[in-house]
Amino acid sequence: MSRISIVSLLLFTVMMLFVACDGTSPLDPGSAENGASAIDANSLAKSHKKVDESDRIEPADSPIESSDSDDAWSLTGFFDGIKNPVYPQTKSVTLEFDKEKGVYKGGFIYLSNGAFLGIREGALTPPAGTPKGAPVTITMTAELDTLSGEIIYSFSPHGSTFEPYAHLTLMFADLNLGDAVEAVLYYLDDAGNYVETFPDLLDRFEHLMRMEIPHFSRYAIAHSQ
Repeated sequence: MSRISIVSLLLFTVMMLFVACDGTSPLDPGSAENGASAIDANSLAKSHKKVDESDRIEPADSPIESSDSDDAWSLTGFFDGIKNPVYPQTKSVTLEFDKEKGVYKGGFIYLSNGAFLGIREGALTPPAGTPKGAPVTITMTAELDTLSGEIIYSFSPHGSTFEPYAHLTLMFADLNLGDAVEAVLYYLDDAGNYVETFPDLLDRFEHLMRMEIPHFSRYAIAHSQ
């Protein structure tokens, strides 16, 4: 290769490096923040499927930011560091009737152990006998029985139904079952019998169960029999 060709190649390389380090380039330290934001936004846009607007739930007082992604319900990481919270745990939310829309507003309940109940706007049909348009207070309770090794979740008012279904996340980390013991979900009927049922999702690593429910029931999470 001639000396002129080598010099030309070197000059071309230097020019390309100069352009790459221009202020508009993500390689430039001064523009790293802008470049990272653009890359992150594009990556998220490609990796997450948008959900229908009617399926979104945006709690006004929720400690978790609303999301357009499929994992909008995810609580992973939010309750990290909470160990053996005090039981029983009870939380309530009052759903007001929207007179203009003719439906009940949506609402949320978070328990300190990470359990979650989410009700979409327009989903609630209150129990029979509820005065038309009257506010309805939804209550969720978790009780830990260390002797029998189970967590029991109960809800009120009995007779409430949901369409679309309400979202329920039940946590069982405080059972301390260990890796060798299988966690099982039971439905408790009116006679107190335990009937094994199956959640939509069982995450043994995060110690949670998720499901969509058309009405309230009592549930128990315990070790396999």
